[in-house]
Amino acid sequence: MKLTNFKITKAILAALAIFFVSGVDANATLIYSNNFEDTVGSEWSVNTTSVTPIGNRHFLGDFSNDSTTLTLSGLSAGLATVSFDVYFIRSWDGDNQAFGPDYFNVAINNSQLLHQSFSNGDLSMQPNASQAAERYTLGYSYYNGLPGYNVTYSNMDSVYHFVLTLPSLSNLMAITFSGKGLQDNYVTGLDGSSYLDESWGLDNVIVDVAPVPEPSGLLMLFTGGAILLILCWRKPFNSARFYLNI
Repeated sequence: MKLTNFKITKAILAALAIFFVSGVDANATLIYSNNFEDTVGSEWSVNTTSVTPIGNRHFLGDFSNDSTTLTLSGLSAGLATVSFDVYFIRSWDGDNQAFGPDYFNVAINNSQLLHQSFSNGDLSMQPNASQAAERYTLGYSYYNGLPGYNVTYSNMDSVYHFVLTLPSLSNLMAITFSGKGLQDNYVTGLDGSSYLDESWGLDNVIVDVAPVPEPSGLLMLFTGGAILLILCWRKPFNSARFYLNI
């Protein structure tokens, strides 16, 4: 296969970005990690867990228009990275104005960092639908028996991976995850079970902090960030992971 000069250039830039940014994160200290396979502690404001129908994956949730906050203390100053998986469950409608829009939000220390719509049905209603790490793998279905609509029983779930990077300026970090605009009514499936129309959950939450870089490290971080900005200028989200650098 012959690569165009543009693709080669992108490959080189991506490699350089990884080199520059990874050099800064090499000494990161793990602050928190949880895959929710065991008991969830009081660090979460809501610590209810569920298990996926397929794969028996334990996760935090499920939630609707409510929220849960992870509170961590004893952080040192530096560059914090927060990564996590979100399970979007059943009939999320993305930007659809009739049944949505359906948003997932993340705020850290009361500052909103993420406000994005998602869809499990009509993917044209979500700008970044192709970036799901997984789709229809968790075993959730949606039964649409509303009057005036064709009755369907469809697989509806997706998994997205997020990586948020921001300065850690205090020893306390409160990370709030929430849904907005979701249909939080309960519907009845063909088997008679009752479940939330649209919900979400969290898995594989990891927080680490890298020390404040020396001047040379700051230059590496700036260079890597600039390269990533060039790569993502036209398409801010161009992989199965959402990256947000503050």
